[in-house]
Amino acid sequence: MNTLYTISMKELKSYFFSPLAYVIMTVFTLLAGYFFTGIIFQTRNANEFSSFINTVSGLLILVIPIITMRSFAEENRAGTFELLLSYPLASWHVVLGKFIGATLFTFVMILPTFIYVTFLEMYSVPDYGIITGGYTGLILLSMCYISFGLFASSLTKSQVVAAISCFGMLLMLWAVDMLVEQLGYNIGAVLRTISLRFHFYFFSIGVIDSRGIVFILSVIVFMLLLTVKIIEDKRFRS
Repeated sequence: MNTLYTISMKELKSYFFSPLAYVIMTVFTLLAGYFFTGIIFQTRNANEFSSFINTVSGLLILVIPIITMRSFAEENRAGTFELLLSYPLASWHVVLGKFIGATLFTFVMILPTFIYVTFLEMYSVPDYGIITGGYTGLILLSMCYISFGLFASSLTKSQVVAAISCFGMLLMLWAVDMLVEQLGYNIGAVLRTISLRFHFYFFSIGVIDSRGIVFILSVIVFMLLLTVKIIEDKRFRS
């Protein structure tokens, strides 16, 4: 556990040592504030907070690939990845440590949006079910996005390629249920089941659905295991 803690904290600190992290946090906060103002203050309906949560979930598809793109790709490019693999560390320690570090950074990035709940309380009676479900869904969804980002970063030496690959995978998994009507009921039902947007919808309206939790956690575990497999293969070849 000490090893995992050390790797996680090292990864978290590495984000704050980079100017890019502050740019990402600033842009995300400004965009989130813009969308909150546009959705809530124009509609004057506190229940539209679910629309804001849905918008933020889409915004994270753009932001998290940038957060995770350097996780392994930078070490691959700099040639320090082989040095990391030479340490007496289990591969899952490395992957899980980077995953926890990226998750903590993302949580810090999302944290300022909680102030919007204060604005809702000042001018209306907010639905705390939507708020609780929405933020629960955002945290789970962020962790899911991060697992894809780590996987993409482990495959390449280029941070740009890692970010674009992650974005493509997330966008496809997010919008796959758009093909439901074109492919018929049976295939459509399968696509809906694997769609992140479909499962997140219930969180955004305040329903913490156990099926959605199990699905998202299963995807996270699967992607982390794939990443561990990639690291193990590289360790074996080195």
